Amino acid sequence: DRKLDSLFVNLINCCEDLEFEISDLMEAIEEGIEVSPSMIRAYDALLKSFVSLNMFDEAIDVLFQTKRRGFVPHIFTSNFLMNRLVEHSKVDMAVAVYKQLKRIGMNPNDYTYAIVIKGLCKKGSLEEAVEVFQEMQEARVTPSAFACTAYIEGLCTNHRPDLGYQVLQACHGENVLIDGYAYNAVIREFCN
Repeated sequence: DRKLDSLFVNLINCCEDLEFEISDLMEAIEEGIEVSPSMIRAYDALLKSFVSLNMFDEAIDVLFQTKRRGFVPHIFTSNFLMNRLVEHSKVDMAVAVYKQLKRIGMNPNDYTYAIVIKGLCKKGSLEEAVEVFQEMQEARVTPSAFACTAYIEGLCTNHRPDLGYQVLQACHGENVLIDGYAYNAVIREFCN
């Protein structure tokens, strides 16, 4: 897997020197080949390579080419893209990718929801973050400690430690193990 990722990063980096586009290469590889785990892995590696190089538009294009070709990439690859978008303050793009993935039939996992919640909180969209928690419950996905911590931190960052504390208490009541970071966020904001 690492060799394939490295190969694509190298190809992308020297793409200007090549006499073909990466998309042309992928189409040539696909000719005469049915969708297989190897093909899906190649698209995952290409997508991850674009994300690693902060080429988000190209990564999103690859992501949605897969659906046209009859498959969807692995959820971990999609999560990698969304997480990097949030880290680079491209929250609206991350949320758009999340919504589009749901439309094409991908089932988000707990980490997917946590990334979206973290992004929405970073943006200050606390109501939307609550809606994502509700979507998570409707999908019967148990919120992870990461999702709860991201939400608590977002509440505190947006000057709502009272709500952060309520979420901490609810997590404690549900036996969700929350790390010290969430407690520190609430204490710090109460002190501020």
